[in-house]
Amino acid sequence: KLRMGNRNLVQKMKMKVARTILERKNIKPGSPLPTPPKPTVWAKNIPEDIIRYLVTMGAWAPSADNCQPWRFALDGNTLTLLKDPERTGFFYDVNNESTLITFGAVIENTRIAATHYGLETSIKMFPSEEDGDVVAELKFRDVEVDEDPLFPFFMYRCVNRKPYRRQKIGHDVVQKLKDVVAETQGADMVWMDEDRAKRMMRKIIFDADRILFEDQRLHEGLFRWIRMGKAGESKMDGMDLDVLELSWFQKQAFPILSNWRVLSLLNKIGMSRVPGFNSITLLKKLPAYCLLTMHGRSPLEYIKGGMMMERFWIKANALRLSVQPMAGFVFLLNHLNHDGAIQFSEKHRQMVLKMNTKLQSILQHKKDDVPIMFFRVGYAEPPSARSPRRPVDEVLKIEQPLR
Repeated sequence: KLRMGNRNLVQKMKMKVARTILERKNIKPGSPLPTPPKPTVWAKNIPEDIIRYLVTMGAWAPSADNCQPWRFALDGNTLTLLKDPERTGFFYDVNNESTLITFGAVIENTRIAATHYGLETSIKMFPSEEDGDVVAELKFRDVEVDEDPLFPFFMYRCVNRKPYRRQKIGHDVVQKLKDVVAETQGADMVWMDEDRAKRMMRKIIFDADRILFEDQRLHEGLFRWIRMGKAGESKMDGMDLDVLELSWFQKQAFPILSNWRVLSLLNKIGMSRVPGFNSITLLKKLPAYCLLTMHGRSPLEYIKGGMMMERFWIKANALRLSVQPMAGFVFLLNHLNHDGAIQFSEKHRQMVLKMNTKLQSILQHKKDDVPIMFFRVGYAEPPSARSPRRPVDEVLKIEQPLR
């Protein structure tokens, strides 16, 4: 007889050990809508339950601070993807470049999910000259295409902000990631495993984190999407504190840091450097970092970069790797390209210029490539929580009912 049953302290410790062992062997997938059955005979239009499923899968794309800047409209057999003006155009989102990367991921998710039904996805980019919010039109045809090999791992894609182990990543794993990136014309993967490049990248990340907590516009943009409630009590967007993998002390301090007046005073004694030191601690333990790039800056290139990024991310998680995007510096460099970063204070502008110089030194002969996303990559325990998504009824408007 076990006194107190499962509430017994020894029993709790045994269950925790068992749970840890099991989680090391498994990556927890998300739980979207159940997959609707494939029709035996297709009608003229794709059934509504399948369209809703494809929209749900598309909306599991990553977005800046989980802002979810998308809307969908269905008219017959045409699914239109639109920007949500209330969730785009923030200070980081220069020329909507962050949003375009996200929509690339949305399109790729939708396309992958459609292959499960043998559907081919026809994509028309920026179809409307009058409506700048329209990003793409998707149409689906039943031509019995093969299921994408990434589909079984689709819902394993997630952000993992936990500390990673020092375990090295095998050359065969790195090559599989490179092969996925090489599927996209103009894309490249910069694998950083030399100490010099890693030190320079840590300085870039440190300075980007510092600017984030010293510039009021960036600070307010971040905390707009931080949900201070417990998991399950927050809205269906943004990031709660469990997702951020904060310690107990950090959770107590975060509400204080959300107040700009308080933070600006604390910054005088170096508070803005603390997030950067935390990032450096996480990065120092890794054997390698990864930067994804494209050869051009056009809106279409950013869309293609987002599609490539999503395939890389799914593949990495399928290979049991954990990944965390650390892209603040990418969007700061977008400001530099856009207008020389003149909207920043002179101190911060000089910091961005130095970031650019360091990155060009790392890229060397690839210095003209455009950064899309930077990841820390490695092996870790599963994340404590996953960011939610808004329900499909909130993001999908059916303009012409399907029959």
